Amino acid sequence: MAVDSELALEYLGNRLYEALLLQRGAVRPADLVRSLPVEARVSVGLIRAYITEDERFVETDRRFDIADRYELRRRPFGGVVTALLEGFGRPVPEPELVSAMARIGGATPSYYRDLLRRYLEGRDEAVFIDDFVVAASWLLRMEGDNEQELLFYNGLESNEHLQEMLRACERRDLRKHDLGATAANIIDSFGEPIGALELALLVYRHHPQIFDSVEFMAQVLSRDDIVPISGPRFILEKHLSSIHRELRKLSEEAATEEDELPKVDLVEVLTTELPPDSRYYLEENDLQNILATIGAARMPIGIDELLAQLLELKPGSKNYAAAAQSLQGLLDDDTSLLTLSPGRYLPKAAVPKWVEHLPPELQPAEAKHTEDIMVALEGLGGELLERVLDARYEDVLCGIEIEPDEGEMAEEETTYAVQYHHYLAGTMPLRAMDRRLFVSESPIALFILSYGDAEMFPVWLNRDLGLLLGFTTWYQKYLPPAGASFSIARGAEPETYLVKYEGEKDKETYIEPERLAELERKRERVARRPTSSLELLVELMGDHASGIGFDALWAEANVVRRTTRHQIASLLAYYKCFECADEEAGLWVCSPELVREGGREELKEYVTRAVGQEEAQTGEEERDAEASRKDE
Repeated sequence: MAVDSELALEYLGNRLYEALLLQRGAVRPADLVRSLPVEARVSVGLIRAYITEDERFVETDRRFDIADRYELRRRPFGGVVTALLEGFGRPVPEPELVSAMARIGGATPSYYRDLLRRYLEGRDEAVFIDDFVVAASWLLRMEGDNEQELLFYNGLESNEHLQEMLRACERRDLRKHDLGATAANIIDSFGEPIGALELALLVYRHHPQIFDSVEFMAQVLSRDDIVPISGPRFILEKHLSSIHRELRKLSEEAATEEDELPKVDLVEVLTTELPPDSRYYLEENDLQNILATIGAARMPIGIDELLAQLLELKPGSKNYAAAAQSLQGLLDDDTSLLTLSPGRYLPKAAVPKWVEHLPPELQPAEAKHTEDIMVALEGLGGELLERVLDARYEDVLCGIEIEPDEGEMAEEETTYAVQYHHYLAGTMPLRAMDRRLFVSESPIALFILSYGDAEMFPVWLNRDLGLLLGFTTWYQKYLPPAGASFSIARGAEPETYLVKYEGEKDKETYIEPERLAELERKRERVARRPTSSLELLVELMGDHASGIGFDALWAEANVVRRTTRHQIASLLAYYKCFECADEEAGLWVCSPELVREGGREELKEYVTRAVGQEEAQTGEEERDAEASRKDE
């Protein structure tokens, strides 16, 4: 959905109005930050700029409140209900409406809950639908003998945009299995917010025989993918990200010299020795704002941001260092937070479950065949050992610790060649050569990567797994599946990085589309039929009569089945059928007629037992033990 600044600001204004309805009185703009979606990262500057221009709000001593709070207190109860529903401008969950009443009137929420339920019995201006309070004017009135009269009785007969949507619906059938699913499909099809009455009419057009206004609203409100916003209008949950993105942009544009977050060396501030009497005490409201803001964060957040936005303290303020250190002591002791670096935090609740698990696409295939031997590293020697220990192509789950030379260590920028198994998993290995670039005090961290002028996406670091996760969407949108080469450079802000890709290919591991299609067909066949890694290499190398490089062979093998570099090097070194035909070019060839010749005698002492042999021996031992128990 295309979102312009007008819609984003309207959404912001309505959220601010709702937030103030739930306050007892005037508050600072900083106190409203925690009431807004954390994904929007709305700045205090944008809040202040907007709220001072909207007539629904009043300012007193740099604090803001809704303009009609005292007028609401003087209204009869029915008038309060009507005014609050108009203020929210959408169906409101009962607890939220009751809480707003308690803030306005001063009595307990339970008092207003009982009063609201008694009031709505027999009334027709508002109704309960499941757990929501809905104004009757938001429900389609099923009156008239035909659709034209239905439009008239609902005040829609002059709605030209609705007529355009009705004509569009005539050209395509958007009907789904129930009213709610059809509503979601219609919103998705038009890609814009749709008013409650308009959406109801469009759904009625698709389900005239079973349509019921209350049932329609109940189904829409029960769905997780449909979101009611002020109007009332409905959008899809996925469209909120576009609104949040526009608000982030507007926040940057609204920043003034006063609101711009100053550059500060957090490490220096947090390690500065303070005078004995320079303690800073957080007020209870400030403490709650801080804990709520950081607890709801889904992005890394720093003490400098919290001080500037919530306490309105900036470097140079008298109590800045004392406040920073006091806040650090509080947050460092909070077991619900991850400390990414001194003074920067992320809630553990923000970490998706999939970040903690190894993607199955990266798990090497089990060695179930006795011919799939492994050769100890000291037995490889020469070019093959160099290939296995190549820091650029560090393999995951291979059990080998890579020690890059000092000159190979990446400090500010690194380059990756995406392999097929990482493409499928949406991952990149945390190579030993890149560990200075991706620094975090926490075993799990979140980085924000920027690609091009506007696109940003999150990537998770799991240091224990040795992986960067979260590339799936970006890979599928921009990269070919095997051998694309891109760079990542450190950004200007903590935990931010810049991605650069302009169609580059890794000359050693890139696989042309036609060859990739062949390998994927082999992948489907091998998945159905037991095939040893030895057989797989013989087949792959048979497609390259003039020879194939080690890295290219590794890349192709991993399209067909996940195979480690150590496994491939072991087979090439041991079996007589493989030979390096061109040492300068690093090309390997296979002589299929020599497969039965077996392995090289000089390497047998370096051969470790294959997993298949261990399983076979274990199976025999278990059968012998079972036979012994039966004899006894």
